[in-house]
Amino acid sequence: MTEGERLRPQLNVVQGIAFRPGAVADIVPGLIGRDSELQALLNHLYRVIETGSAHLVTVSGMPGIGKSRLAYEFRQWVARLPEAVHFYTVQADEQTAQRPDSLVRAIVMTLFRISEGDTAARAHTRIVQGVTRTLGADSVEKAHIIGQAFGFDFSDSPTLRAIRHDTRQIRERALHYALQFMAAFTAQSPVVLVVEGLDQADDSSLDALRFLAEHGKEVGLLLLCLTRRRFFDRRPDWDEQLVNASRIALQPLTERDTRRLVGEILRKAGKLPLELRSLLIDTAEGNPYFLEELVRMLIADGVIVTGSDQWHVRAGRLSRLKVPGTLRDLLLTRLMMLPPAEREVLEQGAVLGRSFWVGALLAMGPALLEQDEMLALLHSLTLKELVVAQSESRFPDDSEYAFRHGLLAEVAYDRLSPTTRALLHGQAAEWLCRQNTTRGDEFAGPVADHFERAGLLTQAADYYGRAARRALLSGALDTAQRYVRKALAYLPVEPAYVAQRLDLLAMLGQILTDQARSAEAIGCYTEMRALAEEVGDLSAQVRAWNGLSLVYDVLAETSISLDSLQRTVELARRADDPVNLGIALVRWGWYCIRNDDATGALEKGTAALVLFEHLTDRAEAARARGMLAMAYNLQLRYNDAFNHLEAALAVHRSLSDLREVTVELNNIGYVANQCGDWERAERALSEALQIARETGNRTSEIYTLSNLCEAHVGLGAYTRAEEEARLGIHLCETSRIAVFADFYWAQAEALLGLGRVDEAVDAAQQGLEVARAREHIREIATALRVLGMAIAQLPDPAGAPPCFAESLRMFGELGAESARLRTLRAWARHELRSGDAARGAAMWHEAQLGFAQLGLKHEAARMPPVRGSAGQLGTKLAEAGERKVERNNEGCAPNLAPEATLQPPGPWVCLILAGARGNWYNERQYLCAAACASIRSTGYERTESRGRAARPDGGGAQQSWGTRLRYFFATA
Repeated sequence: MTEGERLRPQLNVVQGIAFRPGAVADIVPGLIGRDSELQALLNHLYRVIETGSAHLVTVSGMPGIGKSRLAYEFRQWVARLPEAVHFYTVQADEQTAQRPDSLVRAIVMTLFRISEGDTAARAHTRIVQGVTRTLGADSVEKAHIIGQAFGFDFSDSPTLRAIRHDTRQIRERALHYALQFMAAFTAQSPVVLVVEGLDQADDSSLDALRFLAEHGKEVGLLLLCLTRRRFFDRRPDWDEQLVNASRIALQPLTERDTRRLVGEILRKAGKLPLELRSLLIDTAEGNPYFLEELVRMLIADGVIVTGSDQWHVRAGRLSRLKVPGTLRDLLLTRLMMLPPAEREVLEQGAVLGRSFWVGALLAMGPALLEQDEMLALLHSLTLKELVVAQSESRFPDDSEYAFRHGLLAEVAYDRLSPTTRALLHGQAAEWLCRQNTTRGDEFAGPVADHFERAGLLTQAADYYGRAARRALLSGALDTAQRYVRKALAYLPVEPAYVAQRLDLLAMLGQILTDQARSAEAIGCYTEMRALAEEVGDLSAQVRAWNGLSLVYDVLAETSISLDSLQRTVELARRADDPVNLGIALVRWGWYCIRNDDATGALEKGTAALVLFEHLTDRAEAARARGMLAMAYNLQLRYNDAFNHLEAALAVHRSLSDLREVTVELNNIGYVANQCGDWERAERALSEALQIARETGNRTSEIYTLSNLCEAHVGLGAYTRAEEEARLGIHLCETSRIAVFADFYWAQAEALLGLGRVDEAVDAAQQGLEVARAREHIREIATALRVLGMAIAQLPDPAGAPPCFAESLRMFGELGAESARLRTLRAWARHELRSGDAARGAAMWHEAQLGFAQLGLKHEAARMPPVRGSAGQLGTKLAEAGERKVERNNEGCAPNLAPEATLQPPGPWVCLILAGARGNWYNERQYLCAAACASIRSTGYERTESRGRAARPDGGGAQQSWGTRLRYFFATA
């Protein structure tokens, strides 16, 4: 059998505590009173099979109500189905709750058949083989990303070397790659994944499961989660707004079903005394586990005497029996009836949680036992149905056991005095520390929790810091923040711990910034800066100022951000910190670019590039090149811009940094748009959009869409452009990102291309409002140009020239010559169409000459020379009118083709305004417009309609030729 064959999915794979129905003496009762719930689960499974889409079912109920038993019986039903369905079970417990993504890690181990005892190399091999077998041989990179994000150290992978600190990118990519894997994995056979103990799961795993359920439209998965009701207090929005989610709340058994269960368990006892039957039914209150434990107690007290074939009831003992009123009290009674040594074992195990290890028990407690003695005690507890031995241990060199029921562990723990608890927690922490040394701080969270409960707060602070760093590396920001705050709270306020406190504050500032909790981040970095200044730590001051500048930049507090950057650069030079100096210079360069200071940006970027090349830091050098490219773009040095962008892109591709790849592709598209090279822009932006969506990078998707819709306007694909603009606006609104004015500009131009002028005016006005709110001169000038273009299409276009004039003035003051020429060209079109044709021709010529001088060959090529008077233009129009109108296949403005002839009715002269495929503002259109102006000046009367021919008297043919045709008829 090959390794690939061993990785095939298997039925009934369990990771964690393996459930099996408990026996009362030798009786294993059947499932009673859950027929409707079982049928509901089967219905959900068949819906998954039929639709191929994921469905989330959350089963909730009080302890002992039968959640695990329901899942167990469901598994037996699934095994008998004619369809091939793969069934997996994973378990969350107190240990996993302290470790980010530990539940998802368990799922990965289950799917790829990884054992806790496997070496790291073997685990890596299984993940890579499993992913590539499912997604294809070219998916090695995806396997490394999935493994790294979910608890397997792939940091030596070339794929991850450059992005190992970009935890957000790694997590986003891992979630989307995992989604792709599950879609392919379940394509042939659906999967049932049971998650036991959902209320014990860590937050990052819960987020991952929710992501899988929400986006699993092509994943044939039934995700069955079992939890106590308290879970919904912690996560009230767990399954809200999910169309493919259901809840099953298990209720206590009815009196009739409880009576049936009593008869099932005591079937060997013959006819039961009425007093006994009533006692069991009334006390258990419909809880199956409570009922089973009651019978066990009666057996232990001698009320029921078991035999191989016949059981006997000693009814006379019932009157002397004290029956606990609750399940907890009953379990406590059973606990107290145990021999002291067995009770101590359970109490010590409860300190570790529902699962515990023999080695830990041997290291805990005042009376240390030999291993043989401990194993004998555990064997006895197993026979009493109180604990169960696990087939696989999380520590391969040790044996692992688990409480039969989680509530028993809680009861055993509650018996301990505070002093004894603290002692045992300290011993548990020391034991876990010894195991943790070979597991890369995997158990840092549980160790910290034990130290905290033991009152050893300095040690707790150390391990909470370690746990926070591990959580941050996996992208579990909420968990990382909680841990680092605890570390700061428990760290002594003494000089010996200042360096550790500064590191923790820097980590907390980074986390809060990533969480967009800006006010808290500012407070954190301010505290860090003050402490660093107090102790004279220049390096920490640099990090604090750098963090402050980033937060203020996000808040658009530009002056404060610039001041922080300047302090960062000054201190980094004093501290001889070239890395932070270079990073700050690059960010300062971006500040210059946003303020149209190309010279300043080039100065900062060049200095940063020299630093990073000296340090041989390819990734940071590439980021510096990317910034320099946009500075060259400001100076209209487009070839230099493209050269730097392509060089940066090549580096980021080689480092597998897809976040930066999308940034550079987006910027290539942006610069290509500036050059009017729509085809190049579309190529780069389409790739960027694909990567952004595959990796779940919503921010990059929004930026890319803002440029792609502009490219599609340029290409004349107006329907696509308008759809992309609307999508971009929607994504901004749902992502709590301020809507880009760019979307409204592109939408307005697309609507103009589609002949929806009134809507275009509205969109252009919205773009202007957004630009003015941002107080960004370049954006305001662009918005005014687009608004002028929209108004120019109205019946009364008088408002267009003032918009164009103000846009020209603003661009002129900024020195943005190419943008100024675009406004001049738009104004020229308006004058040629409905104003002073001679003036329009002059403007057109000026813009054409300007584009040629700037080397914008694409823009210049779209502007053929305009010569002659308005009357001559009208003659050219008449020639253009004797041509066939052709509509392209994207709903764009039609082209004029030199074929066939158009036969307008009677004496009417048909003047057609049409756009070329590449750009509907074709020169021929403006020849037509100018000719119309000439005809009007001779006293002819005009009637206009969109998409159909019409005469002033309402007669004539009714012909529709597409989305952007206009017929002008003049009568002599």
